[in-house]
Amino acid sequence: MKKNKKAVVGQALSVIVVLILVVFILLIFLPFGEKTAEAGEKIIADTKCKTSVELAARSEKVWVADIIDCPTTYLEIKKNDDAKYIISEALASCWHRFGKGELKLFKHHPDTFGSQDKAVYCNVCHVFEFGKDVAPITDLGGYLARNNVSRKFSLRSEPVSYFEYLQGKYIDESTKGIYANNIFAGTTIETNRPYAAVFVYTKDPSFFASNYLFFRAQRAETFIGQIWYGGLGLMFGKSIGAEWWSHTVLLPYEKGKLQNVCEILEE
Repeated sequence: MKKNKKAVVGQALSVIVVLILVVFILLIFLPFGEKTAEAGEKIIADTKCKTSVELAARSEKVWVADIIDCPTTYLEIKKNDDAKYIISEALASCWHRFGKGELKLFKHHPDTFGSQDKAVYCNVCHVFEFGKDVAPITDLGGYLARNNVSRKFSLRSEPVSYFEYLQGKYIDESTKGIYANNIFAGTTIETNRPYAAVFVYTKDPSFFASNYLFFRAQRAETFIGQIWYGGLGLMFGKSIGAEWWSHTVLLPYEKGKLQNVCEILEE
């Protein structure tokens, strides 16, 4: 009996140690006092989504969008929340879920899957809903250029800004300053309506961008990737080869409009 009691106690202690470690790890990643349960749910959702995306990328089938399991996360932003941080982390999460622009997800046949004038696949990763007393958000692009993405998305030894992470390219401080102070300066997030972080997979980013009045930034395709900006949002991405582009987009959330510009829209 004594041996059994010791075994039970030992197992209980082991469980407690594991739980403490799990909570400690979650606390490292908690943004500004977020509850442990909520953080755990987000980590699980991101991992489940990322796994389904990788399976889709490895599949030999022509079209496997249906196996992607990435439901939309709804985030309420209140007056005292750090809105720029929440939105920036959500954009990074969306980019991370879909392989950071390194995965060829689908083969596309226009005769079977609709018009070439649409983005092939769109996934609404996160929807942001703002409290009535939340002021319009300015200088978000500058925030992305000046602040670093959290370690749960980038394990590189040196810090990586959101701006760099969302394109997979190192960018010198001078260039980041140009984008932060000049190109992104006119973007304002109007908080009287919901916004969304959307992953877009397409062969023609200009079609999607034009529907939201985004302009392509100068020098964007030379050594950085592809950047689009506008008064209402931002769009970051990179080529993955064979004329395919992956993008993460921040834009006003209107489901009907997204349905018009995306062949496949998943939420």
